[in-house]
Amino acid sequence: MLIQNDGVNDGEKIIEQQSSLTNKHPDDLESNRNYHKHHSNNHRNGITTHLLCSFVWWTALSLISSLLITVGFWLPYWIQGFWMNDNDQNDLIKITFSPFRRCNFPLLDPNNEDNVHIMYKCIRYEQFDDIPTLSWKLTTILVGLGVLFSILVSLILLFACCMPNALTSSNTCLLVIAQILIILIIIAGCIIYPLGWNEQQQQLQQHQNICGNYNLEKPFELEKCHPSLSIYLIAFGLILLIICLMFGLCTSRQYRKFY
Repeated sequence: MLIQNDGVNDGEKIIEQQSSLTNKHPDDLESNRNYHKHHSNNHRNGITTHLLCSFVWWTALSLISSLLITVGFWLPYWIQGFWMNDNDQNDLIKITFSPFRRCNFPLLDPNNEDNVHIMYKCIRYEQFDDIPTLSWKLTTILVGLGVLFSILVSLILLFACCMPNALTSSNTCLLVIAQILIILIIIAGCIIYPLGWNEQQQQLQQHQNICGNYNLEKPFELEKCHPSLSIYLIAFGLILLIICLMFGLCTSRQYRKFY
C-alpha cells in the first residue's frame, strides 16, 4: 500500500507540474523567453569578445600598412640617381623623384639649353598633364586610389573595433575582398611606373640624362638609378596588407561559426 501511495503521489506531482506549465501566465512566459534571449545574447557577446584577438591584429596591421603605403606614395623617393656638378666634377648631387614629385632636379635654361641649374627643393608638377609620361599618370592614379581605399578600410575596421557586434561574416568578407583589390591595384601601379622610361618625349630627356638609357630587355633596371626609400615602404606595407588578409579570413571564419 505504501508503494501504491508513492506512485499515486508521484503521478499527482507530475500532473500538478504539467498543469502549472499549462496555466502559466503569459507575462511569465514572455519573461522566460526574454531571459533565454538575454542569456543567448550574453553568450554571443562573450564569443565576440573572445574573437577580438584576431580582429584587433587585423585592425592594427591594416592601420600600419596604410600608413606605410601612404608615406611611401607621397615621398618623392621612388628612384634615386646622381647628377654631376659641372663646376665641380667631384660633387655628385643626389636627385630623387616619384611619379608626380621630384627633389634637387636639374632644369634647363629656356634661353640657353647648354645652361643647367639645380633646383634644391622638392616640388610636384603644377598640373596633372605636366607629368611626362602616360605610365606615370596611371601610376599616380592607381596607387593614389589604392592609398585612399586602404585608409577607408582601416578606418572602418577601427570603428568596428569599438562596436564588434556591428560586424558579421558577410561584412568581414567584403573587407577582405576590398583589401585584395587594394593590393592588386597598388602592385599594378608600381609595375606600370618603370615602363614610362621607354616613352620618347622631350620632357623625359632630363630624366634619361640622370638615369641613363632605357633597356627594353630589362624594363625594371635603370642604368644609373636605383629604387629608393619609398619603394621599400610601399613593398613592406603590401607585405603587411597580405598578412592582414590572413587575420581577416580567420575573423570571418569565426564569425561564420557563431552568427
